[in-house]
Amino acid sequence: MLILSVLWIIFSKNILIKSLEKNLKKLKKEGKLPYIKESEVKLDDEGIHINSSDTESKIKYSMVEKIVEAEKAIYIYIASIQAIIIPVNIFLDDMEKAKFLEFIHIKANTK
Repeated sequence: MLILSVLWIIFSKNILIKSLEKNLKKLKKEGKLPYIKESEVKLDDEGIHINSSDTESKIKYSMVEKIVEAEKAIYIYIASIQAIIIPVNIFLDDMEKAKFLEFIHIKANTK
């Protein structure tokens, strides 16, 4: 039993990764990826509006759990494993990015 436990600890991560890769390849082939590659995100006083080629959604600011600023993107978390990803290279300069962050923090009441 101990040997099986040790083997499971050693190989379980690789098995999980292979399984996830297989499932993602299958979803991609079927055109059913669990995320949208490109979309338009608009913010107004009412909430966050996300439009893509086949979906449209509105998220109230009260749904925002946290906002994380990373080197290449700003993550607006609406659940522990779901976030709206805003690439930082869309901003003209640091001032525009700072205004965006200030706006979203105020509206989401996250500061």
